[in-house]
Amino acid sequence: MAGRKKKSRFGLKLIAFVVLILCALVTYNRVLLNQDYKELQAQQQELDTQLAEEEDRTYDLNETQKYMQTKKYVEDVARKYFGLVYPDEILIEPEDQK
Repeated sequence: MAGRKKKSRFGLKLIAFVVLILCALVTYNRVLLNQDYKELQAQQQELDTQLAEEEDRTYDLNETQKYMQTKKYVEDVARKYFGLVYPDEILIEPEDQK
């Protein structure tokens, strides 16, 4: 009976050791997964910010495209780059200050 008690105690100690090792491995892997999760969250926030910026940029480009298809845009370009005016329009130019 004494030999049997020693065998069962050794078996229990071995099982406890294996369970302890498994718990340590699970805890270690959990820490690694939490780190990965935090990194992925930060990356997702950055990508969400970039997406919002690109959506704003797309909106601005669409508005510019709509403006470029108007008569007002053509008039503005003609005035700015070519100096054109309407026939009945009077321009007042400032005198040169010397």
